[in-house]
Amino acid sequence: MTHSDQPVHYIMHKSEQTAEEILAYWTPERMADAQPVSLPTPPVRTGLASRKHHTEPDEQAFQTTMIRAPRIYLPPYQSAGKLFWTFGGRRLAGSAAVVNQSGIMTAAHCLYEFSTKLWAANVLFCPAYTEGSISKFGAWSFTEYGVPEPWTKIEDFWERHGYDVGLVTLELDEDGVSIGKVVGQLDLKVGLTPDGSTSWHTLGYPARATGDGGYHFNGEDMWECRGNFTGSFKQTVDKEGNLTAGSSGGPWLLKSGLILSSTVNGVQSGGPESEQEDFSSDFRNWVTVFYTRYFG
Repeated sequence: MTHSDQPVHYIMHKSEQTAEEILAYWTPERMADAQPVSLPTPPVRTGLASRKHHTEPDEQAFQTTMIRAPRIYLPPYQSAGKLFWTFGGRRLAGSAAVVNQSGIMTAAHCLYEFSTKLWAANVLFCPAYTEGSISKFGAWSFTEYGVPEPWTKIEDFWERHGYDVGLVTLELDEDGVSIGKVVGQLDLKVGLTPDGSTSWHTLGYPARATGDGGYHFNGEDMWECRGNFTGSFKQTVDKEGNLTAGSSGGPWLLKSGLILSSTVNGVQSGGPESEQEDFSSDFRNWVTVFYTRYFG
């Protein structure tokens, strides 16, 4: 049994602000000022013999598309959204998706900053955020969140990023309705062994433009990037893609034939050595245990 199959403890962090205080904090000006959290820059990988590639070097399989109305108000897109939070005095933004009637999944590095040991505050989720504005589904403040304990302790970059998953509980809306009832929740898939036919669609809010074809990412809109499995390393998996800073925490949705599913099998954790590849924690049994223990 590998460590990714074993149950892990998680650390809970409760909000020190009321829902009203969080909603009041995030004015349109502060949302616009929030900087996209950087995709963690990994060190050069060692032990590459353990990494398997399934895509030819000259083959580019990823396809990147902006998602706006009316598609953004349909499943599975409406269940994803933009995430805002603060680390100390810094206002930051990333991505997340609804995976439970009462909460969301994002990257652990959006909730706990390993380098500074800071916990996120003022966490706010905006499903189907579009054209730089909160959508008709509103904005949802957090009550608490959890990250795997190994994420806060492991020094090795690649070992730590095998646990780059966070879960967040959100307040009910003013009518006492949960987020899952409003936009629907995505399913989870763990234990997948990807191969050359495996493809994911990453949803997120990239905010830094790229040079590969001139994608004008600015954090104001949701983008979808389909990419094929390219390899694995330690407890992470790679796919082709080009979403930049601000896409952290966005869901990796499995593609089944010609159909895009509503099944999450990863979250955007970082971009390895090239600008055309992303990685996620490998969703093994520990993710199910974490999810079950956290949400109950």
